[in-house]
Amino acid sequence: WALGEDGSSAAPRFWVFKTTDAARHWLRQLSGSASSPTAGALKIQFFDRNNGLIELGGTGAVYRTGDGGAHWTALAVPTFSYSSVFFSDRLHGWILGTLVSLDQRTSESRFFSTFDAGDHWAALPQPPGVLFAGKGGFSEVVFRGPSEGWMGGAAAQSMIYSTIDAGVTWHAHPLPVTSGNDGFAEGSAPLLETTVYLLPGAGVLAVVIDLNGSPVGLTSFDGGRTWRRL
Repeated sequence: WALGEDGSSAAPRFWVFKTTDAARHWLRQLSGSASSPTAGALKIQFFDRNNGLIELGGTGAVYRTGDGGAHWTALAVPTFSYSSVFFSDRLHGWILGTLVSLDQRTSESRFFSTFDAGDHWAALPQPPGVLFAGKGGFSEVVFRGPSEGWMGGAAAQSMIYSTIDAGVTWHAHPLPVTSGNDGFAEGSAPLLETTVYLLPGAGVLAVVIDLNGSPVGLTSFDGGRTWRRL
């Protein structure tokens, strides 16, 4: 499957295509318009031959299919100024969103989960790692299964967070990255922005944008107790 978009207009058009012959031919399965310009990357995620979903770049528009893309259903998800959706499997998903005030001066982060493929969403406690809003201004949350999850954030000290209870509580993992003098700032405090990715097995990769703009990568294979700098 492939998801494409023309974001040059106020209501961007999008298309979903499918191939069954190693990308020699493509069949268009879905097309439509997003409600607003995108605020992040497009996402397409399939769990097997039949079940998958697409997210339209942070606009809050999420579509689900259960028959290999022949039919798609728009999910009713919580509404945010910016949002990021992650599903660990067909049934279990999370949405991390930011509400920005009309004057752009204040923001509020909220977190929801679903255990029935997006039919219903339940509010979770506000996550610890989201400190500022913006176009992609929070790190995505990733889950290895229904319980284990990881999240980056932005703070004066580089930090990522893990959960083993599906996002109800989080444990902080400080990372050994030295601060500099430039880079992201909120008020007078410089910020280190950290994003976390899952590796096969039990591994995680943390990518820190240090204060001179250079990315620093660290890996852990013991639940965040020890880290190796790449």
